[in-house]
Amino acid sequence: MPGYGSTKPLSCASCLKRTVVIGLYALSFLVLLAAIKLQAHLSSTSQLSSNRSATAELTKLLVLHVQYLLVVLSVGSSWPSAVLLLYKAVATTYATGFGQTLSVDCLLPRNRMPVAVQSEVFYLSMPVAMLACVFVVEGITFALNKRHGAASDLGMRDRLARSVLVVAFFFLTPVLHILFSLFACVHLDADASPPYQPAAVGSWSVLDTSQRCFAGWHSQWAYGLGLPLILVVCLVLPVSVAALTLRGRQQRRLRDPWVLMHWGSCTVRTGSSTATGRLSSCCKRWC
Repeated sequence: MPGYGSTKPLSCASCLKRTVVIGLYALSFLVLLAAIKLQAHLSSTSQLSSNRSATAELTKLLVLHVQYLLVVLSVGSSWPSAVLLLYKAVATTYATGFGQTLSVDCLLPRNRMPVAVQSEVFYLSMPVAMLACVFVVEGITFALNKRHGAASDLGMRDRLARSVLVVAFFFLTPVLHILFSLFACVHLDADASPPYQPAAVGSWSVLDTSQRCFAGWHSQWAYGLGLPLILVVCLVLPVSVAALTLRGRQQRRLRDPWVLMHWGSCTVRTGSSTATGRLSSCCKRWC
């Protein structure tokens, strides 16, 4: 409907001004970029003192809490007004990952590609865009440090490897939420006896209730885009993380500086004075 856009499955809101929506998305992107850079900084081996390691663990727990909060509150239930106010504030801050208060539909063109699919592709592209920006920031930081002769324990290659893990940590839950929504369907009308005539019997996509599930464009995008990405995120990624982590554990390399340098954002600190890696928290989430 003109002037309205989808915010989350089976919910819509009136469109804000185009400049306001773009500004809020840009602000959300910058806030997440700063949070990712901070988490990467706290997790690096050069910062693994006892205090800063504890800070890194607390920030990871905070990010997980925010992600799970957004998933739970997105369920269509009645929530107290104070909770909804907090939810809207957090969701707007995380808008580039979870589109639940802002509607990107208001910015998308009406063409041959359905708006619901354009919205999903937009959010799926956010981790790639964020990773590219993090790479640029890391490159600028590394160049400035080198120019001013500042000592750094991390080379450019190590910074990029660390950045990939941190960006994946911030966007894994939103990406899973988006991918599984491609397969979410809802029953609208039930069979009725005359003189009543149901208008929409069967399953319909929650992304666009005018589209029957697994028919037309929904079938093409669910199987062509959603299924391959789910296999990558839910199978290839956790198996790779588990294999690399267990390999390092078997080789007794989890205290090795090189391993901590690359896996510092995923390892769990145990012990009073040393950051050691057990089966990574990332692996626990992904498995």
